[in-house]
Amino acid sequence: MNTLLLEYPYLFSQLIWLLLFLILLLFLSNQRHHIILAGLLALPQAFFAIGLIPEYWHPKRIFVLGVGLEDFIFSFLAGGLSWGCSIIILQRKLRLDIRVRLFLKRYLICCLFGISSIILLTRLGMRGIKGPLITLFLWGVILFLLYRRFWPIALWGFIGFLILYFLGFEIILLIWPDLPSFWTWENLLGYKFLGIPIEELIWASLYGPIWALTVGFLLNARIQNYTLETS
Repeated sequence: MNTLLLEYPYLFSQLIWLLLFLILLLFLSNQRHHIILAGLLALPQAFFAIGLIPEYWHPKRIFVLGVGLEDFIFSFLAGGLSWGCSIIILQRKLRLDIRVRLFLKRYLICCLFGISSIILLTRLGMRGIKGPLITLFLWGVILFLLYRRFWPIALWGFIGFLILYFLGFEIILLIWPDLPSFWTWENLLGYKFLGIPIEELIWASLYGPIWALTVGFLLNARIQNYTLETS
């Protein structure tokens, strides 16, 4: 078992994120279904791994067909954690008005934006983590400009997810101190913060607020008298 733990740190490090995910579900028991839904909606993000390996990093995965099982697990947990962190403070004021047709329409828009942006940026030479970061940023700017009144979700998504991601990553580094060797450092900025590649923290600072805002957009969320729906 110890050999497997050391040989597949990407897979087994998901246990740390899973533990944090379960704690969040326990703490936000009245929102657990929506947190799980936020994770499920994030599953397609696993396909970003195709452009990240090996340009950004090269972890060992147990079963790979372009995308590994670990990529889907991480996408699910990150998506759920992002939404959970964003509503810890807001949960009593939050209302979700889920409409199936509106939800499907908005989810299609999200997917098409992500796919088209990554394809375009890749053709422009933006490889590795650059494409996903720019795509996240552009999508976040669009959502924030359209739904500025919904800034509390973005704010708490930023603060909560960044702190949680940092703490989780530090725990992982204590268990797997050699994990940074999986990053392709010649393609990175080369900076670390307490052992964590700075690109990982940049990603967390963007992903937390932007995915939380996206989930709010998809689920037609409302805070008190404010709504994301403009029409």
